[in-house]
Amino acid sequence: MSGIETRTAHGLFQAIDSNFSDKNQSARPIITMQFVELCGSKEVKDLLVKRSGEVKLADDEDGSVRLLNAASHEVTTPADLLERIMLAKGRRATEATDKNGVSSRSHAVCQIQIKGHRRGVLTLIDCAGSERKHDSMYHSR
Repeated sequence: MSGIETRTAHGLFQAIDSNFSDKNQSARPIITMQFVELCGSKEVKDLLVKRSGEVKLADDEDGSVRLLNAASHEVTTPADLLERIMLAKGRRATEATDKNGVSSRSHAVCQIQIKGHRRGVLTLIDCAGSERKHDSMYHSR
């Protein structure tokens, strides 16, 4: 688990908890997440389900990107969010190179949606391994 994921999960729920006291629980926002893998130029896989249908990327009128047909999971605690991130990362395509024993071979996109009176989307992106072309040309392991 990377530091940014851990800090994001704890910071998000800490901010929500500090703004929505016990007497204001009905206004508490709902947090959902989607996690997909971009493989090559055409294939998009949902990493939160074992077998998924075809996931598509769609541009909204406001310039945001939606993940069509990707499962959306509600998360209620930092631990819940981090558990789902770990699950998705475990399903991501990796391959050994001479320079890196576990190099990601795809881009990963985690969208965390905040739905309530105030809405928002946080997108975390992990790009494919960035070994030098000469090093990653030959996956010898």
